[in-house]
Amino acid sequence: MNTRKVFQLAELCGIKSLELYVKRTSKSTIGVYHGEVENFSSADTTVVYARGIYNGKMGYAYTEQLDNSMAKLIVDGIKNNATVMDKEAIQIFKGSEKYKKVKAYNAELEQWSVAERIDALKQLEKDILAADSRVTDSELSLEVINNEVNLVNSYGLKLKHKVNYFVVFASAIASQDGQTKTAFDAVIDNDKSAFDSAVFARTVVDKSLAKLGGVPCQSKEYPCILNPIVTANLTQFYMQSLKAEQVQKHSSVFEGKLGTEVASKCITISETPIRNDYAGVPFDDEGVATYNKTFIDQGVLTTYAYNLDTASKDGVASTANGFRSAAGKISTDYTTLTIKAGKATEQELIASLQEGVYITDVQGLHAGLNPNSGNFSLQAEGFMIRDGKLAEPIALITVAGNLFELFANVSKVANNTKLTYVGVECPSIQLKSIAVSGK
Repeated sequence: MNTRKVFQLAELCGIKSLELYVKRTSKSTIGVYHGEVENFSSADTTVVYARGIYNGKMGYAYTEQLDNSMAKLIVDGIKNNATVMDKEAIQIFKGSEKYKKVKAYNAELEQWSVAERIDALKQLEKDILAADSRVTDSELSLEVINNEVNLVNSYGLKLKHKVNYFVVFASAIASQDGQTKTAFDAVIDNDKSAFDSAVFARTVVDKSLAKLGGVPCQSKEYPCILNPIVTANLTQFYMQSLKAEQVQKHSSVFEGKLGTEVASKCITISETPIRNDYAGVPFDDEGVATYNKTFIDQGVLTTYAYNLDTASKDGVASTANGFRSAAGKISTDYTTLTIKAGKATEQELIASLQEGVYITDVQGLHAGLNPNSGNFSLQAEGFMIRDGKLAEPIALITVAGNLFELFANVSKVANNTKLTYVGVECPSIQLKSIAVSGK
């Protein structure tokens, strides 16, 4: 793609500085059902996101039209958008002194043919259905995704990042005594050897079978253990309040809390974009070099998450958390969040409780959790803990409380760290108590 014409036209039209962020994505999706390919799709898209300073204001534009009209579309879009902006623009970022390398692209994944992927899904379906007579059905899909980002600007900055990965999704449906339960899991990686069909099938089936017979428990406060996926989901919502834009809008409970204890001393939450796997990211969408950083250190809030705009308002440096929304405007987001593992095994956490609940799934996060106040009431499933062991499955229960109090209430952190499919790397955590409504 020739971007020179865009820069030339922008300069002629009075745009003082310009940034182009070009994202190319190819994705193929395969679904298999009852031994047959149920769906197959393949798509390739290229989107050009642009922003530039016109008459002192930042204007934004984006297009998927890559022909000779692209330059005019972008320039006109920036000018029109800038005219309705109220605040003065921050400067386009000239570039960081140094960018660390990450290995997020695996060329070997490109050799995984469509036929081989179909065979892998068919084998997975066989493994799931053959695992137990109570398994009646399954749903499967496999996606392979390639992303390439190129960022260039008027100051000569040229950055490139490539990443590829696959996602295998599987659910198992099990029935017994008139009760039907479904469990799902996903494998995400860019090394196809990380996908073991037999092991993955057993994991999904065991999760489904374990739910059978689940009934509500007695309503009361219980000591509680949250498994890694539940911990990851709650962490995502918890960290929204650490975004500087929320603090500056006075809508965050963490306003004025820098340097103070906001969580349990057991909790250390970091961001780890510098890594050699599919989650590695060397720069944010503004071109700021990423780095591994700690937001909460043994319960103490050390920094908010900043993009260039919010950092300028507070007179600090960006934390390289500037990422684009779907329309191309810069907001704040995270790459891979990580909760530091403890020393105890999950089994040791369970063994420490005479009675408690082990929560494996929560539902209704977007409707049942207020991200500003932190109050939540969520449908949940899991197991009772009795005499230091997992006991009967529990279902049709509700867990309620406050998200910020929950993280302050963590008594132990396990060592079973897992990079979950929601993009948070974390272990199980133990809470002093949680309110459970059952029967």
